[in-house]
Amino acid sequence: MKRAEATKVTRQPHGKDRPVPAKGKRAACVADTGKASVQPPKPAVPMMESAPKGDKFHHLVVAATKGSLERLPKDAASQFAYAFWYENDAMCESVEKRLNTPGLPQVRKRRLMYLVDRLRRFPCLTPEQASRMKDFVSRWSKLSQDVSRKVSKRAAATNPYDKLAATWGLEEKVSHVMNMVLELQTRHFVDEHNLPSGYSKLEKH
Repeated sequence: MKRAEATKVTRQPHGKDRPVPAKGKRAACVADTGKASVQPPKPAVPMMESAPKGDKFHHLVVAATKGSLERLPKDAASQFAYAFWYENDAMCESVEKRLNTPGLPQVRKRRLMYLVDRLRRFPCLTPEQASRMKDFVSRWSKLSQDVSRKVSKRAAATNPYDKLAATWGLEEKVSHVMNMVLELQTRHFVDEHNLPSGYSKLEKH
C-alpha cells in the first residue's frame, strides 16, 4: 500500500493551523483581491403544468407570477429578468400567451404586467425592444384600468415608493424585486458575457 501523502501545515498568528494544498493542486478558494464575476442565471427547470408547444419560457413566466411577488425567490426573478432583457422576442411571446390563458386570475396577469412594465425601462434593452415593450404595455393597460380605487389605495400604501405597483393593483411588497436583478443589466455584465443590448459599443484603444 502507498503511504498517504502528508499534508503540510502552517502555523497561524492566533495558534490555529491551516492545511496548505499540495503542489500542483489548485486551491479551492477565490482570491480576496478581486470581486467574483456575475454569472447568468441557470435555465429554469420545468415544473407544474406542461408547457404549450413552442412556448419557450412558459414555466419561467408561471413560476414568477404564480404567488405573491413579496415571496418571489431570487433565482425566479433573475431567470425572468435575464430572459426578458436578452431573449426578448421569445419571452414576449410567452408573456402574451400567458396573459391570454383562459381563466387566469386577474392578479396573476397584473403581476406579470408589473414585471414587464418595470423591466422595460432599463437601458439594456435595445431602443427597438424598448419601444415594442412600451406598445405591449399600452395594449394591456385595461388590466390596470380595471383596478378599483380601493385596491389601488391599498397597493399605494403597501408600496409608497413604487407607483407602478399601485398602477397594477399589487397589494404585496415588491420593492425588493428589482434589487435582486440589477446586477444582470449593467454594461459590465453585458460586455463580460457578450450579450445583445441597448448599450453603445465602447471604442477600443
